[in-house]
Amino acid sequence: MDGTRRVLKIIGNLLKPVYGIINRDDGREIDIPLRIAVRIHCSCEASMDIPFFVEKFRDDPLTKSIGELAEFILKL
Repeated sequence: MDGTRRVLKIIGNLLKPVYGIINRDDGREIDIPLRIAVRIHCSCEASMDIPFFVEKFRDDPLTKSIGELAEFILKL
């Protein structure tokens, strides 16, 4: 039975959907065999020195991308 459980676990993992996240997106078309969850835009304003970037730069495309990613994850 242990072998059967292992095979079923492998099959279950293979059947799970896989999504891609494009980081530092520059707008080019990307041909990958995955459903794209979100394209995270580049931002010159983003820095580890700025805590709570999304609060300070609400209109930045990066902030929008992060919000889209959060919405996508919550819908899974």
